[in-house]
Amino acid sequence: MTAHKILPVLLSIILGVSHTTAASPAPNKLTVHAAPTLQTPETLTAAHIVIDLQSRQTLSAKNINTPVEPAALTQLMTAYLVFKNMKSGNIQSEENLKIPESAWASEGSRMFVRPGDTVSTDKLLKGMIALSANDAALTLAGRLGNGSIENFVQQMNKEARRLGMKNTVFKNPTGLSREGQVSTAKDLAQLSEALMRDFPEYYPLFSIKSFKFKNIEQNNRNILLYRDNNVNGLKAGHTESGGYNLAVSYSGNGRHILVITLGSESAETRASDNSKLLNWALQAFDTPKIYPKGKTVAQIQISGGSKKTVRAGFLKEAYITLPHKEAKMAEQILETIQPIPAPVKKGQILGKIKIRQNGYTIAEKEIVALENVEKRSRWQRLWVRLTGQ
Repeated sequence: MTAHKILPVLLSIILGVSHTTAASPAPNKLTVHAAPTLQTPETLTAAHIVIDLQSRQTLSAKNINTPVEPAALTQLMTAYLVFKNMKSGNIQSEENLKIPESAWASEGSRMFVRPGDTVSTDKLLKGMIALSANDAALTLAGRLGNGSIENFVQQMNKEARRLGMKNTVFKNPTGLSREGQVSTAKDLAQLSEALMRDFPEYYPLFSIKSFKFKNIEQNNRNILLYRDNNVNGLKAGHTESGGYNLAVSYSGNGRHILVITLGSESAETRASDNSKLLNWALQAFDTPKIYPKGKTVAQIQISGGSKKTVRAGFLKEAYITLPHKEAKMAEQILETIQPIPAPVKKGQILGKIKIRQNGYTIAEKEIVALENVEKRSRWQRLWVRLTGQ
């Protein structure tokens, strides 16, 4: 095995060879590790997680797998399922839904719908997302559960499993306290990411600062929306037994950060805890782009192909998060088996890049073929036999 250097883009890069097999066509996959450790600011949270959404690296984690009450963050899953059904055409944003008696009689936060009224899906979504309106959540759940909240809750838990939310159990679509209804900071981060990734066309609903229904105007409980224009969601929640929760997405100044805080002591400490972690992530770390989409990272040798090498790189832009002063101190190591047997299909996994710092792997990202390489033609095979080339 020999080592070949890749021309550096930002960080120092070392190319090595080890045992990584080629696979069927697939998008670039990132194995996420924690970013290099820096002192996290003290908070009063029971649990929290801070993720850089560009590099997909966890910057800070506290009790991220500890089950807690999700409170109104439960409604993130309710919204996810409504969006999914809107996208498939099963429900329309302008569709008017009849308000059931059970929704009107719900406890907690409400948008004050009345039984028998008809309200559009769009307005119910805005009420649920901005105001944590339980009457809206129950009405939407009833529609998608064919009149049965229990059926909708089953859908919630099925979707949670599909999204990899391993420590989450939903018991209702509202987040009102119910024995056995739990989630974790990690699971809620996965759900938040899924909302942004899968439904960008609906995601702006999470930045609504206030909502007026029947001459009653109420403000969004996520008060960071008012304090920073780059905060664009997601949601606040609270129960007496579980405390104050907040999921916040920040997108601006070349950064995209997700902060989930759970179990804060009050609405103000909830905002303070989240803001401390967000500002720390923005001030203590850089997230440079290490490769653009489609740029050749390496030429991988091919055996039996119409070409001797294939261009390898990333299907999406590749980023890495590092502490400010260490942004140029990481190395990248490309691991692959060479030569790769032809044919090679565009998108086929050819190896992976390990990004290491101080002897610790902080991220691994698969590289793929950026082009097709067919098997040698009959005449090419004959030429090789005649010339040995």
